[in-house]
Amino acid sequence: MKTKTKICAVIGSPISHSLSPVIHNAAFEYLQLPFHYRALEFREPELAIKEMLEKNYRGYSVTLPLKTTVIKCLDNLDPLTKKIGAVNTIINEAGKLGGFNTDVSGAITSIQEKMDITRKRVVLLGAGGAARAIGFGLKEKKAKIHIMNRTRKRAQKIAEDLQATFSDFKADLLEGTDLIINTTPVGMYPHTNQSIIDEVPEGTIIMDIVYNPLETKLLKLAKRRGCRTINGSAMFLYQAAEQFRLFTGNEPPLEIMKKTLLEKLT
Repeated sequence: MKTKTKICAVIGSPISHSLSPVIHNAAFEYLQLPFHYRALEFREPELAIKEMLEKNYRGYSVTLPLKTTVIKCLDNLDPLTKKIGAVNTIINEAGKLGGFNTDVSGAITSIQEKMDITRKRVVLLGAGGAARAIGFGLKEKKAKIHIMNRTRKRAQKIAEDLQATFSDFKADLLEGTDLIINTTPVGMYPHTNQSIIDEVPEGTIIMDIVYNPLETKLLKLAKRRGCRTINGSAMFLYQAAEQFRLFTGNEPPLEIMKKTLLEKLT
């Protein structure tokens, strides 16, 4: 008897740029698993969840603007995700929906490939769901965190949760920082001529979680200043690999996923 194909999808808006379908389908195909992955445009979490339940989708990857708003539609959250207050993965277990966050492990793994972040001074640019996830990962490493955001109120809320400091965008506060991370979509395709900051301090490592393009305007600015950089592809890969485990219960073919991703980005 033919095994029924299980459907997974990435949800958010805009979504057409996402490479999640490409790397997940490559992994499913490589392991010959009865899964298929789609991209679905949603801005309203209720509509996304309604479709998941009606069509019995196995899982969602969750991106902007749904990482926090979709929580109210879920049945349960794993402990770390509950603490973070943002999800990037939803698993459907017989109609019961569980929320997870793989951004944390994805970000910390990608940073630790380049540096030891224990007790380092880190500035997070932005105060959305990704900033919360990365911030909690950094906090576990005892990093000293400062949040910069255009809306001080939002920055203050995250700063309180992380026991961090906060401000609006002030160039002088970037000086003496070990690591600066752009956690926003600024600079993402097709808006590749944008950068969240216009200058970067010398001697600082600059990370951008945007993975398309591979080298954002921010990272180009950093390289011109002689800074080491971390692009968003590693975080994207590692968080997707963890999602793959949750979707399928199988170990992800990481090299296949990485090869597929880099072929699309270069």
